[in-house]
Parts: sequence; C-alpha cells; structure tokens
Amino acid sequence: MHIRLIVMAPSGRSVELKPSQIGGQLEAILYGLGTAATQDGARLRVWPAQLSQHGFAPAFFRNVIRPDPKDAPSRWVLVAGPARVGANVVLLGLALETREPSLRGSVVMKVENWPDRLRIQTGE
Repeated sequence: MHIRLIVMAPSGRSVELKPSQIGGQLEAILYGLGTAATQDGARLRVWPAQLSQHGFAPAFFRNVIRPDPKDAPSRWVLVAGPARVGANVVLLGLALETREPSLRGSVVMKVENWPDRLRIQTGE
C-alpha cells in the first residue's frame, strides 16, 4: 500500500497549520508515517480550519474522487478522521493505493484509532 495524498486541516479556528509542519505532525500521529509519505512521494494539501471534527471525513470523501464506481472493487482506500498530535487534534485524510483491488472503500477513523488500525511497513 502506498500513500498518494495527505490532507490535513486544523481543528477549530484558533490553530494554524503550515505545510512545513506536516511531516513532523505525521510522525507524531504514527511513527514512520511522515517518512513513508516522503518515500511514496505523497501529495500534501492543507485545508482551512474545520469547525466540525465529525464533518471532516465526509468532506474528505466527497472531495477526493476515486476513479472507480462506488461499489466496485478499487485499488484506492480513503481514510480520514481526527488524529492526536501531542495535546492537540488535527484532521487527517489519506488516499492509499493498494496492490490489489478491494471493496474497502472509505474508512472513518477516531482519534484513538490511528495507532491501532494503521501500520507502517518498510521495504517491499
């Protein structure tokens, strides 16, 4: 699986997120995520601050278009939700490309899910 797109947004109005911060924040969410994103050549996007943590994942799924029909097997898996960075929460969306098509589709994450449900594997 390869990371092809990363979208991050601050949660709430009082926080600003700069593109230069993304690598460090990805590492804080899950060790090795920033390195994997760099190795995969993932595109990085910073969205404006979001007022709703719950609304981010549906907005990400709506705005990131997969090339396959909705209920057809696809090599693309979209993962999105709030993620903890130290004492703060950011909103994170990933577009992942798999080797084989699957019906996985879109996955909504909770803050506590990222370290448990996402693994970084190095090498081929």
